[in-house]
Amino acid sequence: MSVAEAADFARRNDRTVRNWAACHDIGRKIGGEWVVSRVALLMFLESDSAALAAYLSGDRTGDVVTAYFRRLSVSI
Repeated sequence: MSVAEAADFARRNDRTVRNWAACHDIGRKIGGEWVVSRVALLMFLESDSAALAAYLSGDRTGDVVTAYFRRLSVSI
């Protein structure tokens, strides 16, 4: 999602979300614009460090990760 969408979702400002994306690996720059993972953002907002670590390591099939995909109705 865009930074603006992520900021709205998180109820924070754009700058905060860009900082989170950079510092916590929940987003990346694509074509000069930050894009934030909806799944990673929710894990971060819920302080679910185990799920976020699994997601960032590439896990897309473990129960702790797939639960977030299902909650957000995001395809794996």
